[in-house]
Amino acid sequence: MKDTVLPACSDADRKRIMAVIKFGTFLALLNETIINVALTNLTSVFAVSENTVQWLTSGYMLVLGILVPVTAFLIERLSTRELYLASMSIFLIGTVFAACSMSFPMLLCARLFQGLGAGVMMPLLMNTIMVLNPPEKRGAAMGSALLIVLFAPAVGPTFSGVVLQLLSWRWIFIIIIPLAAVSVVTGWLFLKNVTEKKRRGLDVFSLALSTVGFGGLLYGINELCLSSSGLSTGAAALAAGAAALVAFVVRQLKVPDPLLDVRVFRSPMFSLGMLLITLTYVIMFANYVLMPMFMQSVIGLSVFATGLAVLPGGIIVAVLPSIFGKVYDRRGPRVIVPLGFAVMAAAALLISRLGPSAAVVTAALCYCLVMLGIDTMLSACQTNSLNQLSKEYYAHGSAVMNTLMMIGSALGSSVFIALMAQRQRSAVSAGMSAVNAASGGISFSYLIAAALAAAGFAAALFFRKE
Repeated sequence: MKDTVLPACSDADRKRIMAVIKFGTFLALLNETIINVALTNLTSVFAVSENTVQWLTSGYMLVLGILVPVTAFLIERLSTRELYLASMSIFLIGTVFAACSMSFPMLLCARLFQGLGAGVMMPLLMNTIMVLNPPEKRGAAMGSALLIVLFAPAVGPTFSGVVLQLLSWRWIFIIIIPLAAVSVVTGWLFLKNVTEKKRRGLDVFSLALSTVGFGGLLYGINELCLSSSGLSTGAAALAAGAAALVAFVVRQLKVPDPLLDVRVFRSPMFSLGMLLITLTYVIMFANYVLMPMFMQSVIGLSVFATGLAVLPGGIIVAVLPSIFGKVYDRRGPRVIVPLGFAVMAAAALLISRLGPSAAVVTAALCYCLVMLGIDTMLSACQTNSLNQLSKEYYAHGSAVMNTLMMIGSALGSSVFIALMAQRQRSAVSAGMSAVNAASGGISFSYLIAAALAAAGFAAALFFRKE
């Protein structure tokens, strides 16, 4: 098939293109959380510590955080088809190596290789939505895409929990291999190009600053929050990352062909939208991590039962985003975005009041309420933010958005685990039982999440169309 831009996009073409890219994005995002429930098992399989094994998830997110800022360049430099096929082929190779891993370093390298392929998929999906759909239909299109964005990481623990109940950890990756192969084949057969390639050079110095900046930021957050012995290393990485990010932003404003055009922040509504999206991802990934811990450590459920208990939340995020996207197309963001934050705040506050005697159904319903709040506002927030930009800035806006989503995800998982662990250690030192200490730590973390959601509600009152 020739690598030419699709001259006119029919409904059938649009559906095929979006179906292919959505499927690849689903696999990439499923892979974010698919290994989480297997980490305890892998500590004994490879004889490594808990701090070491968590790099299977943190390292994957670190690669995404480093790669995503470069995706604006890749989207403009390569055709849609070239970029998709290269990304999913790399992801497939990484998955094969993960399934065959005989040591922890090999598995970690395979996970990083998976991340290298997966990192471009979210920005590519967002950019394609903006190019293929007129403004009055983007809310519904973004809501349909959020079915993938929210459902995949939510259902990852359920999927891997079922697999581990029946098979070994390798099957988590073995099952993904044919699916990744299908994504490559369907991309080759059905994907067409929707953007013009630009002949632009790569600013190597900007790339280096971006890598050190975003990589240092995410690595520093991880070390400060999750490593008991890495405080000085984490602080140094965070400082180096912050300094590199400042230099990166200054350089992007000076070079004629920026790697990531930060001028998108000149739009006040885009900037506010990025703040709201980052807060949402902090709360969402905190919920992904804390609720399974609550169900296992406090209520006493097995890994398999926990996976089933959080499944309704995954079903909610699969069903509702397209509905709320259509509401945005009709009504705009003024009501729907604050409403979403209000639901999140109320649900997190309810969870903070739960204890060891809480029923599983109650905890699962509260988890669903948090996901409902996220569903309510996220597609509207993303669509309204990108709608502030002209077409030439879509790729850069998508890259900025996905970079902040990665940072929010890292903060949500790492910082909230640290908050919970610190509170839990203090409670144990005071003579509290392990179960009550875990309950208190998780309740405190959800109280902080409720406060963040309340702050998001206040900021969302100023969010509007322009």
